[in-house]
Amino acid sequence: MSKHLGVEYKVRMPQELKDKIADSAKELNRSMNQDIVARLEKSFAPIDLDEIEKQLNDYYYSNDLIPATPIRLPRINKEFKKSDIDQSGFDKLRSIIKKTKDINKSLNEYLPHANLQNAAFHEQDKYLAVRGSHGNTTENCINLIEYIKMPECIQVLLFATHNKPTPGFSREDGPETNLPLMGALLLVELEDFNAYVIFDGLFLTAQRYPRYKEVKEVLDAAVTSDKAYFINIPVPFTSTWGPVGAVDQLLPLPRQELTPDSRKNFFKLLCNISEEKYLDMYRS
Repeated sequence: MSKHLGVEYKVRMPQELKDKIADSAKELNRSMNQDIVARLEKSFAPIDLDEIEKQLNDYYYSNDLIPATPIRLPRINKEFKKSDIDQSGFDKLRSIIKKTKDINKSLNEYLPHANLQNAAFHEQDKYLAVRGSHGNTTENCINLIEYIKMPECIQVLLFATHNKPTPGFSREDGPETNLPLMGALLLVELEDFNAYVIFDGLFLTAQRYPRYKEVKEVLDAAVTSDKAYFINIPVPFTSTWGPVGAVDQLLPLPRQELTPDSRKNFFKLLCNISEEKYLDMYRS
């Protein structure tokens, strides 16, 4: 800023604004005149889009919001100044931010036990894909049943992996003695878009009786929900895939409605003996 301003211009302003300028000048250790001139000069300076992008991305991530990709503002050839933006532009921006906050609130409310930090949005099909958080098998069972009972969860798709390691199998899937693994893909209806929540990897298994009881609880809840299906072939291991890739790999596979009668068909994918024999074996 130049030492000699050159011209003098008297300005009338509300007392409240004058007080704000006085406070700002005191805080920045400069005169009120210098504070006013600095603010005017800043209002005519080109916007630093890089800095705005950084602030927006920092805000999103610090508030657990989920941009599918880092925010990137469009560049234009001419010098872009704040004076080029009319009030309607600011109003629209405020509306977008408010809507984003509302969406984030919905995600936390309707997608519990989900790893929202690693969620991804499928641009073409307009859905959000997110992995469910893993705990021990008891927690996994409880979390999955909670989803099944949610009114917003409009479809439950259960699946079983191969009973031996195949391409895609990793340490995330646990020891081979747990195979096949049971997982689930849940379709949750939100206000502005749908979300798929995938529970895969070392989630549930029927290979040991204590663990079978958790599988049984899930199957009982799924059958009575009247919104459950199962993939009727062994599925690939998807735990190393991103959430969108895993969803895209599972959705096209053949499925069958899960009913009291078809339940035995799904259980054959989970265990080499029937559910009835399984129960009889451990009752005796």
